[in-house]
Formats: sequence, C-alpha cells, structure tokens
Amino acid sequence: DGVSFKRWHQFNRSEMSEAWIIEDGAMVLPDGTGSGKGQDIVTDSEFTNFELSIEWKISEGGNSGIFWSVVEGENYSTPYQGVQPHWKRSLPI
Repeated sequence: DGVSFKRWHQFNRSEMSEAWIIEDGAMVLPDGTGSGKGQDIVTDSEFTNFELSIEWKISEGGNSGIFWSVVEGENYSTPYQGVQPHWKRSLPI
C-alpha cells in the first residue's frame, strides 16, 4: 500500500522486521541494517496465480533477490531452503 507493511512479515516470524522502513512509497532496507542476513520478508498470504511487476533499486555491491513458492518452518533457516517448484508443492484443495 506504500505506507505500511500490512500483509508482510519477516521470514519465520509473526511480525515485520523493524529494520525495514517505508520511504517515498517504497519498501527499503537501509544500508547497514540488514547485517547481511535475517531480514528477509514474505507476504502473509499465499498466492497460486499472480503477475509480478516491480521497480527494483539496489545499492552497489548489494545482495538481494526475489523468491516465490517459499515455505516457512523450523526446518528452514533461510527462504531459499524452502523454495519448491510449483508443480511439486502441495496446495490445499
């Protein structure tokens, strides 16, 4: 919505990371606040059919990306460990 983190949370947590801010309508992790790990965020909802359209900006030397089909749980310490291809993922019927 460009003003809050409504419908987002930190990976494997129930709330949003305080390291992230909204700046000029964009979700921003300011330089130095991410400490390189643990500030990954995910949506509260799961989506089975979507179109992704973004404007992307990253500082020089930055390390970031987008994952989809992420699974959260105690067996996964990072989002990429739980990424599952859509054809293998078990979805509710």
